[in-house]
Amino acid sequence: MKVVLRLILGLLFIFSGGVKLIDPKGTQIKLQEYFYAFAKLSEVNNWVFLSDFFKFLVPFALGLALVLCVLEVVMGVAILLWFKPKWTMWTTILLLIFFGFLTGYSSQCDPNNSAGVSCVTDCGCFGDFIKLKPIQSFYKDLIFLALALPLFFMSFKEKIAPDSRKTNAVIWALAISLGFGLYNVLNEPIIDFRPYKIGNDLLILRNDFVPAKMEYQVEIDGKVQQLKQLPEGVKYKFLETVEVTPEKPATIHDFYLYNSNGDDITDSILKQDKCILLVIKSEEDLEQAEITQLKTLLEVQKETLILSSDSKENLQKHILQEFNYFSLDETVVKAMVRNYPSVLVLEKGVIKEKISLSNYEKEYL
Repeated sequence: MKVVLRLILGLLFIFSGGVKLIDPKGTQIKLQEYFYAFAKLSEVNNWVFLSDFFKFLVPFALGLALVLCVLEVVMGVAILLWFKPKWTMWTTILLLIFFGFLTGYSSQCDPNNSAGVSCVTDCGCFGDFIKLKPIQSFYKDLIFLALALPLFFMSFKEKIAPDSRKTNAVIWALAISLGFGLYNVLNEPIIDFRPYKIGNDLLILRNDFVPAKMEYQVEIDGKVQQLKQLPEGVKYKFLETVEVTPEKPATIHDFYLYNSNGDDITDSILKQDKCILLVIKSEEDLEQAEITQLKTLLEVQKETLILSSDSKENLQKHILQEFNYFSLDETVVKAMVRNYPSVLVLEKGVIKEKISLSNYEKEYL
């Protein structure tokens, strides 16, 4: 019984932490969303100290994300090896309570609340690899907790002698997971689960919308029937329209480029033989070396399009030259790239390259 529980829980923890370590900045974004939501909730309830506390945590979200992801992997290995069981299970239970608190909030949050408190609709429990609804995420944590509690109580009944091999294995798990996470922080995720990954055709993903399938419920000769089309030549009483399958939104449903007249020119830009997109979240992301690289890029490849959630005026202060600018929502910018500024090279809508600005300058300019 104990071995089976250790195997299941340990592997689940390693999988959960490992998937998130592929994209620690994705977990950072989720933590920031929670911090902003809790800060607003605290303001609504006049808990000024808590509001200030959550705002204080926002700049440290990346470090916290990395620690949590690494800790999940290390706890998974420790559970499998039954390493220092009391310490391991105490840490595991506290982690599950923390995650359960976050997912519980998401599952109960009303997105239409009058106070303007934002809801985090995706906890990012398995990164972008597996998307779970808030209530599913909460139930997942309850299942994890149900697996952990028996092991927690078992840990108090055992005295295990120190084992250097187990200690070394846990240290290696810590070192490898931390190194892997740091690599993915400094670079684009080694495996990209987002729709803007290399090889994806944005033209297709922007237009793969599937409308809802509807049928008509009618009464004919006193019998209720559900039909795909309204009958002809037969007397019937219309009852209601029934949704058979819900609509499926486009995979990429929030990426739009508008010209100065407000016209949507996204598809016409994507259909070009080659398109270079420079993605910047805000002027705060630009260091002096990157500003120099940016100017070089604009001089050599004048057709480059700058996409940013910041205003053109703010960027203009640093760039000091005219450029092709398009405004994007910050959520879209974060989904496109994890490091700013970065360059996307597209050929007829297909992403051929995704690379940091500094590396793009070294390789192509």
